[in-house]
Amino acid sequence: VGMSERRRWSDRALCTAFRASKPMLKLVRAVMPKVKEEEKWKPPEKMEKRKPTSQAEWEASLDTLAANKSMWSKKEDQEKAILLQTCMNNIVQVMEEAAAIGHRAKGQYEMGLAEEMFAWVTCILFAKETIQFLLEGDNCLHGVTSRQVGNQVVCTVLPTGLDCMLYAEYRGEVWLEPGQPPTVGQKAKAVQEREELALILGAGNQIPVIFGDVIHKLFVESSVAMLKFSPVNCYNGTVLEKVFEPLLNLGILKFAYGGSDVGEALVGHKKVDAIHLTGSEDTFNAIVWGGTPDE
Repeated sequence: VGMSERRRWSDRALCTAFRASKPMLKLVRAVMPKVKEEEKWKPPEKMEKRKPTSQAEWEASLDTLAANKSMWSKKEDQEKAILLQTCMNNIVQVMEEAAAIGHRAKGQYEMGLAEEMFAWVTCILFAKETIQFLLEGDNCLHGVTSRQVGNQVVCTVLPTGLDCMLYAEYRGEVWLEPGQPPTVGQKAKAVQEREELALILGAGNQIPVIFGDVIHKLFVESSVAMLKFSPVNCYNGTVLEKVFEPLLNLGILKFAYGGSDVGEALVGHKKVDAIHLTGSEDTFNAIVWGGTPDE
């Protein structure tokens, strides 16, 4: 049995075992010490705002990113995987600090610190799967099962591996275009040739959203990127500066802080080739339609 087949059966076994363990988990939950009601909820703390990035600073950052577009798009996948592995190792080093910061910013609610810790575990899983994609290409399809529906291939992509612990009751499928085989990487490779500078408007209130946006643009699409934080979540910047240190030092990722004025200036800048948005419908409409109600 090949490695991919062994991993596939391992994933199935893990999902089956987790489903079988649900009655035991209910029993454990029943006998666990109860948290006092007054300890369950604590209001969020007022976090210190980051100083807005000046125009001179973000202009210089855009110049650096633009100068490195070609270099990054041509870098070998193995080298990219090493950089991302370093970022993943950095997460382990700062996870406890990062979770504590998130806990303070959002307040105590039910799981509290544990939920913030698990959010960073999700980031590690994102990084791990992206590294597999970079190193293995089509071979990273291990754990993915498929079936034929007419002339379409339907791939079951979730849950696999550790995802079974969260999504044992769910199933995620990708329905490929009619007549297309289940392969990975061709379209991503075509995208990588664009030499793109992307602006990431990162207003996500969960760290995996921000982390996933950066990882996708840099390592799946091979763009260089400017990450503009929302004033609401800018407290994440201190930790992400440590996590993404090798990417920041290489000049393929830069951060910007501030309000809508900074965001608006970056959106309209001639050096920005693409925009990746996590934010409100109003923000989307303002970017696409210029905020004109008739449009």
